[in-house]
Amino acid sequence: MRRARRPRLTGIVALALAVLPASLPAAEPVSLELVLAVDGSNSVSDEEFALQLGGLALAFLDPEVVQAVEAHMTQGLAVALVQWSNATDQAVSVPWRRLRSGADCWQLAADLRRVTRQVRGGTAISGALDFGRRMIDGNAFEGRRKAIDVSGDGPDLHQVHTRQARDRAVADGITVNGLVILDDNERLETFYRSHVIGGDRAFVMSANSFADYAAAIREKLLRELGVPRIAARPPPLRARLRPGMTESAPRS
Repeated sequence: MRRARRPRLTGIVALALAVLPASLPAAEPVSLELVLAVDGSNSVSDEEFALQLGGLALAFLDPEVVQAVEAHMTQGLAVALVQWSNATDQAVSVPWRRLRSGADCWQLAADLRRVTRQVRGGTAISGALDFGRRMIDGNAFEGRRKAIDVSGDGPDLHQVHTRQARDRAVADGITVNGLVILDDNERLETFYRSHVIGGDRAFVMSANSFADYAAAIREKLLRELGVPRIAARPPPLRARLRPGMTESAPRS
């Protein structure tokens, strides 16, 4: 009785099996993947752009924010910074990194202070959201929560594109939160609430001007990190927060 022959691998299949790695590296688990997307469009002056970066740096130096980061120490959180303007103009200013300790926060703050402006142009929030979504989908981390934190001082003229980009992010399990810099544009918060934010427990906060950005982003980070506030110790920036910052959640 003739034994059945084993099927021979074709040369192409055999070559493919030889060059493919045995297994792809596993994604590193983190509590949160967070893209910080700052507005670099033409409506933002160089001074105002510097205020955004300086405000972020101050926020990550805040003792309560550091404590919130350290509460995630087991897995940590992954953070990246991108600046955006036109639909095709985005730049990664701080690549993905894991934060676990106060030292990590201090290093991030130092790097944020060294960021220079790389984009100018129109206001395309949809481009920023799509870019942030791809950053999250393609990094080396896997977060229990994923969020894009987009800040800006004006609406996207292509509202349909903005909603579609928001919906693509939400479909990927990403929450989009907003920080609007009103600067005499009281309707901007309504635009963000209707067209930009979305996902699980999404919210928008408002700063009256770029000068109030540091206090607002601090409060926003604390909320995104999901750590209960400590009532016994008042936040250092509280005095600046009250007159210049408000928050609202999406309408049900």
